[in-house]
Amino acid sequence: MATSDFQSVLTARGFESVANDKLPTPMLPVTNAFREPTFTGRRTIDGAVVEVQLQAVNSFNGSGWAAAARIAHPSIRGEGMLRGRMLWGTYRALTSGPKVAVAIMAILMFTGIGLVMLPGMFLAWLMFRGMLGRLGVSRFDDLRIEGLKSRFFIWGRDHDGARDAFPPALQQALLDEDWFGSCEVRDGALLLDKPVGYGRVDLFEALIAAAEASASAIANPGRARL
Repeated sequence: MATSDFQSVLTARGFESVANDKLPTPMLPVTNAFREPTFTGRRTIDGAVVEVQLQAVNSFNGSGWAAAARIAHPSIRGEGMLRGRMLWGTYRALTSGPKVAVAIMAILMFTGIGLVMLPGMFLAWLMFRGMLGRLGVSRFDDLRIEGLKSRFFIWGRDHDGARDAFPPALQQALLDEDWFGSCEVRDGALLLDKPVGYGRVDLFEALIAAAEASASAIANPGRARL
């Protein structure tokens, strides 16, 4: 898929092209690899500045795409991370990849190779939990709204900071969109990160929709969504 296909999506949604400085990503991004910005779009929604960037990803697994978004607004406060639950996150990560790869993976898992993969997945989970521990963050289950409990955990260094970072209106906005990735609030900005596979424009659109909904929820926390 050509980069122009991704760029046309941003243009159609009212984003204007801006300087292509690399956008920051969450401390624990979805895709750990070398990234190079391809193009960046900016749009203002109710006073919230939304920047979305397509990034070329290169790692030992090959090349692909990732998308990052940053939302800036004076009302963004606190510090925290939103991370997917292990089983739901693994499912969404697999089904967010190329359709052929997903089909092959499903066949392998159902024929028993999944039993070999489970120890590796468990080890990765332990390493991830250890990394969170070294960052000094804790999980705050009581801060999640009802619908979000089956999909994400909220992490933070302190309870008040995590509560300010992810108010119910923002959680609902993310829940209402078909979005999967990592999310972090720091330095007065909301950061979103999402893998885009090997040319999945629909996944890029999902990140844009989540960023737009988040910006609207941040700028208008008391207004019901239409």
